[in-house]
Amino acid sequence: MTASLTKSTRLSSSAGQPVHFIPAKNHRFLFLDALRGIAAVFVIFFHLPASTIHGLATNGFLSVDFFFCLSGFVIAFSYEKRLETSLSLKDFTVARLIRLYPLYLLGSVIGLLISALVHQIAYGTGQSWSHWITTFTFGIFLWPARLSPVQSQVNFPLDIPAWSLFYELVANLIFALLIKFRAAGSAAIGAIAAVSFAILGLYAVKTGNLDLGNACNTFGMGFARVGFSFSAGVLLFRLYRSDFNKDFAVLKHWVLCVFVAISVIAILVAPIALMKSTTFRLSAICIWFPSLVYLGAITKLPHFLAGLSAVLGEISYPLYLLHGPFILTRRFHQYLESHSTIAPAIIFLSVTALAIASWWAGRYIDSPVRRFLTKRYNLLNNKISVTT
Repeated sequence: MTASLTKSTRLSSSAGQPVHFIPAKNHRFLFLDALRGIAAVFVIFFHLPASTIHGLATNGFLSVDFFFCLSGFVIAFSYEKRLETSLSLKDFTVARLIRLYPLYLLGSVIGLLISALVHQIAYGTGQSWSHWITTFTFGIFLWPARLSPVQSQVNFPLDIPAWSLFYELVANLIFALLIKFRAAGSAAIGAIAAVSFAILGLYAVKTGNLDLGNACNTFGMGFARVGFSFSAGVLLFRLYRSDFNKDFAVLKHWVLCVFVAISVIAILVAPIALMKSTTFRLSAICIWFPSLVYLGAITKLPHFLAGLSAVLGEISYPLYLLHGPFILTRRFHQYLESHSTIAPAIIFLSVTALAIASWWAGRYIDSPVRRFLTKRYNLLNNKISVTT
């Protein structure tokens, strides 16, 4: 029996480090998760007709740059050391797909049902069935319309917000490859950030547009967008990991949480004209968001806000990914615009319902599926299963 146990242990160890399943409530940076949840809400506001919310989220599209920066920080925190030592590129890729894909697939299925069934059957309008089948087929593989025969103005017509997920996975994979090839030094990451921002800045100054990557005609610029913010997040984590943050011990107070949260909201709302300019938006991407991510990481979250932060963290990803099929429909926008007097009430009820549905989907669909896939992958690859 001892020999068998030893053999089993050796087999598990030789297979490499197991893929981990970590519930949202166990995340290390709860306040950053809360900020992600807040930013996800403003993405929804940005996607609503401006006339119905009176410009409540003029810069809401910048939430994606904030997400990319957060992602670079958190991915570096969670995986950099493990990729340098025992975690294989395959296991890393599987871990990221298990984390991101289930809700993406759910959003695509909902998008297919709403786009095809509702418009095709209920209203008799829209594209042909062959179009939807082709779109869904390519969508299963997270393949953007720009690189497929699908005719669409946006890269992911079944779940429009999923465009950023594509760039997120590309950035994750490039980061992992750089580490595996011993080419992920801070100088190299900094060079990627600098080149990406230069391209992004030149394009923005020329066109006045920073809402890039979602549409097929700005597909290439999405790489510059994620290239800067994700790289900035990685560098921020390395700064956080150093002794530099000890100099800011005096700032680690709940007041800083309030300041950071209000600052993020102010940037996304853009209450004054100056904040709607291309120059300010570039400064938000380059300076303010990275600074706020770092401050959010070092601040101490009050105990009484831990529960709220955990909930905001839990709903952030499903809310962002699942709102598209419901909010970004032409008929919903038309209904809001034609009922302007009650539009605020409809929006409030819709966002509240989406938040509750997102929490439910995350808790009772996404988490069980990810837990099952994690266990299954570890079992099939002779790894020690981690189920915390």
